[in-house]
Amino acid sequence: MNAVDLAVAQLKMAEGFRHVLYRDTTGHLTIGYGFNVDAGLSEPSAAALLTSQVIEIEETLAPMPWAQGLDDARFSAIINMGFNVGIHGLLAFVQMLSAVQSKN
Repeated sequence: MNAVDLAVAQLKMAEGFRHVLYRDTTGHLTIGYGFNVDAGLSEPSAAALLTSQVIEIEETLAPMPWAQGLDDARFSAIINMGFNVGIHGLLAFVQMLSAVQSKN
């Protein structure tokens, strides 16, 4: 294990994980493993978070029957919708997904 792996493990244990915003002991808005929202987000961190979220969406949608056989351009459009309206929002487009499955 390298120094970064050790630091991440230590920080996860020390900070704990919260999936919703909360105020830390100093009053800063915080989320996740002690991430200070008030401090902002660097572009590389934002890009890493975006990539991680898109991968999660892709992994959730890929096994669905209507996603089978979609080319990358079409599947990326579906992933984009999933990102913008959420998975549950996307799945509410029942007629659209039926058309996608039938290649219509």
